[in-house]
Amino acid sequence: MSDFSDYADQLQREVVSEMAEGYFGERRNLDDMITDFYAMADELRQQIKTFAMAAARLHHLLLDRPLISNFYLELGVDPVCIPFADDAPVPMFGSLPFALTGAGRYVRCVRKAYDLFQKAVHEYLHGKYYEKAGEKGRKRMTVSYLGLREFASRINDEVLRVNRNRTPTDALRYVKGLDPSQAERERIIGDVSYVDGGCLDVDLGFVPVDFDGLGLPEVQDLAPLFKVKSEISRMCRAIHHARSREAGAAMLSLVMARDTASRGG
Repeated sequence: MSDFSDYADQLQREVVSEMAEGYFGERRNLDDMITDFYAMADELRQQIKTFAMAAARLHHLLLDRPLISNFYLELGVDPVCIPFADDAPVPMFGSLPFALTGAGRYVRCVRKAYDLFQKAVHEYLHGKYYEKAGEKGRKRMTVSYLGLREFASRINDEVLRVNRNRTPTDALRYVKGLDPSQAERERIIGDVSYVDGGCLDVDLGFVPVDFDGLGLPEVQDLAPLFKVKSEISRMCRAIHHARSREAGAAMLSLVMARDTASRGG
């Protein structure tokens, strides 16, 4: 009888150990996913300044809000989905593109600014591959807006599943059920831990991550320069024809400010 009792106790311990490993293992994995999510969000925020500055440079060249809005509309882009950070610093060019005429130089300058902005937006939305030091031949992907949004959806699906299928109440009910006499005594006195969806499940349940609450800007994807080159050239020539002096001053300020800053250093 003693051998059977020892065997039963050992079996019970193994069952409880396996159940605890599954219960706590899934919760630990979900905790890690949520921690990774917010770390990735912080990493993505570092890219906001990059494309905001690239946008500021392009918008500086396009002179004013009406022209900027029309520029995007002509390219099939909703201006509402483009960042207009009036306080963003305008990054400089090392030099202006060469052209035989002022209009030609303005066209090339705007095209260059658009190209840099489009690439910054694409990296923010989709990420880019890079090779980490010490991992030659292995490519990694940077954090991206669309990738992080998809990760949030996967996390929330897992939150729903774990909260539904791995509740503390279920775990306690199962463990206490291994001792029928104790379980019956607790049932009689009204142990609240047996109540599904009670305070214990609510207090220990996972909260879904709030992607929208991160406040990350939602930016519309832009076409690569080669697809809109002719449209940009046409618009820029029209702008330069109507406001050549302002267009020239906008271009010149992108290199003059750099020269002034270097002399001041």
